[in-house]
Amino acid sequence: QSTWGNLSHLSRMLSSLARASGHGATAAAVAATAAAAALPGAAARGITTVAQLRGGMVYRDSELRLRFKWKEPTEKTPLRCLIVKKRGNEGIRALAKAVVEYLQQPSFGVQCFVEKNSDSDEMSVPSLRELGKSTWSNEIDLVVVLGGDGTLLHTQTLFQGAVPPTIGFSCGSLGFLLPFDPARYKEVLARALTGDLELLQRARLQFRVSYKDEDLPTTRPFHILNEVALKRAHEFEGGVQEIVAHVDGEFLAKYQGDGLIVASPSGSSAYSMASGGSIVHPQIDCLLVTPLCSMTLSSRPVILPGSSTISLTPTRTTAFLEGRWGQMMPADSTVHISRSPFPLYMFARETPTKDWVRDLGSKLLFERQVRVERTFLFGGSANHDPQSVVL
Repeated sequence: QSTWGNLSHLSRMLSSLARASGHGATAAAVAATAAAAALPGAAARGITTVAQLRGGMVYRDSELRLRFKWKEPTEKTPLRCLIVKKRGNEGIRALAKAVVEYLQQPSFGVQCFVEKNSDSDEMSVPSLRELGKSTWSNEIDLVVVLGGDGTLLHTQTLFQGAVPPTIGFSCGSLGFLLPFDPARYKEVLARALTGDLELLQRARLQFRVSYKDEDLPTTRPFHILNEVALKRAHEFEGGVQEIVAHVDGEFLAKYQGDGLIVASPSGSSAYSMASGGSIVHPQIDCLLVTPLCSMTLSSRPVILPGSSTISLTPTRTTAFLEGRWGQMMPADSTVHISRSPFPLYMFARETPTKDWVRDLGSKLLFERQVRVERTFLFGGSANHDPQSVVL
């Protein structure tokens, strides 16, 4: 325990120095790696540091599983937990209150916050405003999501840098991305806070938009989980959308159709899947390019390495959609999409692969056949009742 404490302290010092030197996330990652190297016997035990977050350290154990080692909370520096819930549901509201009450037991050393001021008054816990309008995202150690996939997608956009480890309880209509049953919240929270649960690393996308008009500056990078899509500016507008795609500066294709999707592995089971794209396990390092209603038979979905940068340039004004938000892109502007340096770490129910395979069948009904039972009557006579057979 003391060895891990020394490592955590050293890692925080090196990360602070890295940020002060202005090298950003790369230098902070180097600092975390240097801290792990300074731990006596770490290599012998097969421990590899993956990331240093505010609440502790993501590491890979000797069996190559991702785990999280929490920092030691104190009275002055408790673990800060953000509760994000689906709105307008009485059952979820009651669950959120129960989660807050359970987490704020003295034995856990956790201080809870909620996203909205209205929730703060209702649940008697502070809102994010009390942590500072522009700095609160750097003050959260843990996130608990109560809702569906849409609630998770909203939550991760709140963090445009490193995302705290996240526990997802499936309380929505589908919840494919959220592994846990809300009825087991006490068990799940206790296991997560003691480091007993495995982590799943979900890659996010980052994008920025550059404009042909030099008077318009390139937008800052924005980080999202699922996908970005370029479509016709208006659904009632006719004509074919043309989008020129480059990969790492090399021409790939000029897509003609209704539009184009670039998805992360996590987003492969959303809009991309509905448009004919492959379903990809979230641990596979890749980017998916999926055409929307292409006008050519040769146009097919493509899976590219996760290290690629995809640049898309529409030849006419286009609707650019990322998640639930959208904007208009003028002709000849370019959106550049790549893997984000800030992934989303989520606690797994059992293992990332077992959870994914099981939920693929139970929630998305993958390859589940529909069988219709038919009953036939035959062989009846004056002295015998007819026999029935179910086929």
